[in-house]
Amino acid sequence: MIHRNSIFTFVFLLSVAWMFSACAKNPSPKRVEKKIVEGTWKIGQAKVDGETLTASYNGVKFVFRDYGTIDVSGEIATAGSWYCGEGDDPTLLFMSFPISEPTLSLFSDDWIVDEMSTRECILRRNESTTQEDVLVFRRID
Repeated sequence: MIHRNSIFTFVFLLSVAWMFSACAKNPSPKRVEKKIVEGTWKIGQAKVDGETLTASYNGVKFVFRDYGTIDVSGEIATAGSWYCGEGDDPTLLFMSFPISEPTLSLFSDDWIVDEMSTRECILRRNESTTQEDVLVFRRID
């Protein structure tokens, strides 16, 4: 009976540790840089100046490249750039898109990375003065 309880305890603790490591709140710049270049992303939520704009980005795909570019394809086709700030309290993700794409240029700013996992990146505009601007990228592959 003791052996069975030990195995159960070990499996339980291992499961809890895995759950906490899968999604990092306030992740480091290195973690963001590593995870964001893995796969293709879509906008799961976009809220700017209190207005929900998520539907405007249906069918738009984002690929963040190691060398600091963002390839955008689908309903909108363009390129942008990105980099992570040096500090990690909080980690900032800087993005820039051409002003000729007004639906994307809304995101040209520095964003606080609230959470980063292999499936989701939750951003909040840094120093938002009025409504809280939120941008959530969800991995699609």
